[in-house]
This record gives sequence, structure tokens and C-alpha cells, in this order.
Amino acid sequence: MKRAGNNSASDFEAPQGGSSGSGVRASSPERKAENSEEPRREFPRRRRAGVRSDLTLVKGILAKALAFKGLDKKVERYEFILHWREIVGDKIADVTKPEYISRRALLVTVKHSAWAQELTFQKQVLLQKLARYLKKGDIVTDIVFRVGPL
Repeated sequence: MKRAGNNSASDFEAPQGGSSGSGVRASSPERKAENSEEPRREFPRRRRAGVRSDLTLVKGILAKALAFKGLDKKVERYEFILHWREIVGDKIADVTKPEYISRRALLVTVKHSAWAQELTFQKQVLLQKLARYLKKGDIVTDIVFRVGPL
């Protein structure tokens, strides 16, 4: 009778299948294709006439779902956020984040209090630029700057 812990090298057998014990499998045709130096050729997808792209389909489905839940108008209201960099410029966009509109005031989070003060001086110019991107019926008469993480 053998006791646990007294196993000798002769008690274990090497794995079968021609492997030398290194744990590496013999390469298959799939692995050879992956390892070959020749790049795999990708062919463009053919589109049938009259078939819309996947992105267009997703956009339509999403629009219908938002309309069903009554959220489409709210999403349109905040579409200006997509153009925030164009509205305020690159420098200001890097240190600000528009949050939401409440009581005709846009709340904007600012990285530092010095920026909040500087942007307060530029508020009227920013309001004029912002008005170009708002949907009809949306009126923003004030911008409130709050210091916080972006």
C-alpha cells in the first residue's frame, strides 16, 4: 500500500500523443494561418441596393424607443452638448462640462474656480453662441458655473 506524499517519478506517466512534455500542442491549419507572416485579406462587405447601414437601423430603432417612452424631446433639448467644443472653443471645453438646463439656466461644471470667474465675465458671449445651437422653444438666459470634477 502506498502512502500519500511518497510519490516517486516512476509513479507518474508522461502524457500520450507524441508530446515531449512541453505543454505545446502541435500546430493545426488554423494556427498556421494565424502565425503566418502573410496578412489576412479583409474584403469589404457588399451592400444590396436599398439596404440601409447598421448604424442607420440602430438610429431608427433608438429614435422609436425614445419616442415611445416620451424621451425624444428631452434628448433633443440636450443635443447642443454634442457641439460644446464648437460653442466654447477648445481651451474652455477642456476645463468645462455642461450638465443640465434648469429654470432657463445652464449648469456648467468647471475644473477650477479661476476658470469659473473668467467664464462669468464671458457669460453674455457664451449665451449668444449657445442660442444658435438650442432647439426652438428652449431658452437659456443664464449660465451657472460650479467648481467640481469633470
